[in-house]
Amino acid sequence: MSENLLFLSFTTLDYDGRTKELLKLIDPYGSIHVVSCMVNEKKDLNKNYDIIKIKNKSKYLTVKNLINFFLLSVKTAFKLQREKKIDTLFIDNLYSAITGYLIYMLFKPKKLIIDCREYYIREQQTSRKLKVFCLFEELLIKNADIVIVANEERSQLAKQHYSLDKKPIVFENIRVIDSEATAAELKAYEEKYSKFIHGKKNIISTGGYSLHRLTLELLAEFKEIKDNANLVIVGGGTEKDKHEIDNYIEKYDLKNVYLLEKVLPQELKYLMQQSHIGVVIYPMHDDNNKYCASGKIYEYIDCGIPIITSENPPLKTFIETHEVGISNNHFSKAYDTITQNYQYYKDNVKLYNQTVDYSEYLNITYSKIMKELQ
Repeated sequence: MSENLLFLSFTTLDYDGRTKELLKLIDPYGSIHVVSCMVNEKKDLNKNYDIIKIKNKSKYLTVKNLINFFLLSVKTAFKLQREKKIDTLFIDNLYSAITGYLIYMLFKPKKLIIDCREYYIREQQTSRKLKVFCLFEELLIKNADIVIVANEERSQLAKQHYSLDKKPIVFENIRVIDSEATAAELKAYEEKYSKFIHGKKNIISTGGYSLHRLTLELLAEFKEIKDNANLVIVGGGTEKDKHEIDNYIEKYDLKNVYLLEKVLPQELKYLMQQSHIGVVIYPMHDDNNKYCASGKIYEYIDCGIPIITSENPPLKTFIETHEVGISNNHFSKAYDTITQNYQYYKDNVKLYNQTVDYSEYLNITYSKIMKELQ
C-alpha cells in the first residue's frame, strides 16, 4: 500500500513506549509523516518528521507546546495537501485530540484512525482541561473509521459507552525495550547505581512516583518487608508529590528507597535487569485506572523478572492465568510469596516469554486494521 498517512502525537516521542509501538504497527502502510515532540532528535529514517524540540521531558505538557504542536500540525498538513494528499489521519493520545479534530475538519482525510491509550470518560473527570480534551476525543471517536484501545475490557466498555457499531480494535501494550546499552554505558551505569545493584534484592517500579499512583501505599507495604531489600522507583514525578513522599520516607526512617527521574530506554532496561521483582500498581477510582493496560508487565517479563501487581481486573487476570507473579494489594505479602517460591515464578516468566511472538502480534493487528479500512 502506498498511500499517505499523517500521524499526530503530542508526546515525547523518544520516551513514549506506546507511540513507538504504534509507529511500528503502521510501518507497512506507506508514506508516513509524523508530527510530535522529542527531547533527543533520533528518528527512524523510514519516516518523515516535523518535531517540536522539548527541553524538559517531564514538563512538555504546556500551553505553549500545545499551541506550537497545533501550528506545526497545520503547517505540515497544508504542505502534504499541496504536494500529495492526506489519505489517512492517525491521532495518537488524548492530548492530540483538539489539534487532531481541527485538522480532520479542515482537511477531510479519506480515513480517520484514533488510538485511545487511556480510557478517559468525560463524566469521570474533575479537571475542566481534561473534560475539554475528552470532548474532542469523543468527537474523533464518533467520526473515526478505526478506534484502537489497549485491552479487551476497554474495547467492550467503549463500544457500549460511545454506542459504536463495532468494538474497537485491541492493540495491547505488548512491548519490549529494544535499546541496548553500549559497553561504555554499562560501565557508567554500574558506577552510577553502585549503591543498590549489588548484594540486595531490588524491587523496581517504573511508573514514577505519584500520590495518585499509590506511591505512599507502596512505601507502606515496603515498610513491612523484613528482607534487606531495595525499592527503586523510576520515572520522576511532581515536586509537590516528591516533597510529601520524602516526608513519609523521613517520618518512618525508611532505608534503601531510591527515587529516580526518567531515564533513557537502555538505562531503564539495565535497571530492570538488575532487579529481583517488578511492581505494577494502579488505583481503581475510575474506569481508566480500574481497567488499566500496562506495558510494564511485558517489559519486566522480557527482562526475566517476576511481577507484583495491584488487583485491577486486567492485571489480576493476566497474572493468575500465566502465574508469572502475584496480584495482591498487600504487596509485602506478595513479595513474601514470590521470594519463597522465586525459581518457580522466574521459570514461568521464562516460559511465557518464549510464547510471545511480538512481530506476529504486530502483523495480526495490522491486518485487522487494514481489513476494516477497506
